Parts: sequence; structure tokens; C-alpha cells
Amino acid sequence: SPPWLAAAYPQHRWQSLRGCALRVDGAAGAGLDLEASEFGYIIDGVDPVPGQDPALVPGVVLLEISGRCLHGFSDDDCLEAAFGENFRDGARLVVARLDELRSARTERRDQAAALADDDLQSSCAEDSSAHEGMDIPEEVILEHGHIVVTPICRAAELQSAGHDAVSALRRDLEAFADRH
Repeated sequence: SPPWLAAAYPQHRWQSLRGCALRVDGAAGAGLDLEASEFGYIIDGVDPVPGQDPALVPGVVLLEISGRCLHGFSDDDCLEAAFGENFRDGARLVVARLDELRSARTERRDQAAALADDDLQSSCAEDSSAHEGMDIPEEVILEHGHIVVTPICRAAELQSAGHDAVSALRRDLEAFADRH
């Protein structure tokens, strides 16, 4: 799988991930009915002309075109531009089924929630002084992994914040994950 996909869904073992070539006819175009989504372009329909690869069927998502990631765009215009810049006959596509992408997203959320629970429980035994002098980055953004690291507070501070504050933070992080 592409490095950006492995970074976005590190524990998932892809079953439907495929590579193929896009066919574009000068008169008929690609013959694909596409819908923009957070995952990339979802194929809603395929016309018989120009005769697409058998991997391109309704319910499949175009994740990458000619090495350009289409996954994770929140703005349809940006997605359209990324796709349009690489739209041509023979362009290499990376595709996967929409249902598998949704399942991978759910797995990622469940893993993140389990890790957060483990971290919170283990932090009970930690002293806040253990974090002093740590070099914590202000913010790190990785282009294809869509990973943002923003320190919120030290583990001991989070532990003393109370159940309501921790629940609110968890809801906020889940809402953020839904959008990205």
C-alpha cells in the first residue's frame, strides 16, 4: 500500500486495494460517475465506453491518481483540482472499496480510543514532574498521514481534570477525527 495509506491506517490489512490504469476517450471522457468524499472519489457508476478496468466498479474509491493522494480532502474544489491535474488516459489509479475504508476508519478510531484509555490509566501512577524538560513539539503535520500532534496538557493535569472534562475532550477528538 502507498506510504500515506499505511500511515493513515497503520494496523489495517487491505483486502480490496488495487492498482489499475484510467482509460480516457477523447469524446466520451472516462465514463465514470464520481462523488467527492473524505476518502477520495467514490465511483457511483461506470459507462461501457471507454471500457474501464474491472477494478473500477460502483462502491470503489479512487484514492490516488498518478501518485497524487486524493484521500483526506475536506474541500471538494481541492479534490477536484488534484484529480484534474492528473486526469489523462493511462493515469495510474489506486483504489479500494468504500466499505473497507469505512471499516479501517472505525478500526483506527477504536485503536486510538483504547490507547487513550491505556494512557489515561497509566498516567495515574505518573508524577507530573516526569514531563518536565520534555521536548514536546508545538505542532507537527505530516502531509499524507494527516497526523497532527498538539500537546493539550500533561498527563497528570488531564487526570485531575475530572470525568466530564475528559469526556468532553474525547468527544472533541472524535469529532475532529470524523472530519479528517
